[in-house]
Amino acid sequence: MQAISFSVSYGLPEYLSFVRDHLPAMLEMMVAEGRVKRMPSKVWYPVFLVGSTVAFFYKRHRMPVCDFVIDEKEIRRTTRGGTLVVPWSDLIAVRRYSRGFLLDKGTKGAMPLPYRCFSAEQMAAMEGLVRDIEAKQIHEPVACQPAPPPVPRAP
Repeated sequence: MQAISFSVSYGLPEYLSFVRDHLPAMLEMMVAEGRVKRMPSKVWYPVFLVGSTVAFFYKRHRMPVCDFVIDEKEIRRTTRGGTLVVPWSDLIAVRRYSRGFLLDKGTKGAMPLPYRCFSAEQMAAMEGLVRDIEAKQIHEPVACQPAPPPVPRAP
């Protein structure tokens, strides 16, 4: 398979769309990991979106353009700050949202890949990669894994 290559500069509406789509899964993971005690009410979602807007402008300033190269071994993202290499096995999920794929690294973040960046040929190749990854069950979502039983304490 030939590598999938593209560049992306995110816009705020697109970025917030990924945040809105991913927020429930992210909060479920935080509850499962014990970082928050329970799911916050949806009333708090606008607060998360405001925080995400601030984060967007900070990230956009630091890395205005991301160049991606994706193959069957890894995802490589290059910005003016350097190159990040993520093996597929480091992902907990590949999520399909309204505006694109989200490569979910759990507590290590996520990488949104807008559908608009893929040609028809690249989209077919990406769908094939995602199917292969799902078939290998490399990305079992953390939120779906049962919590380990409590460790008994010695008397």
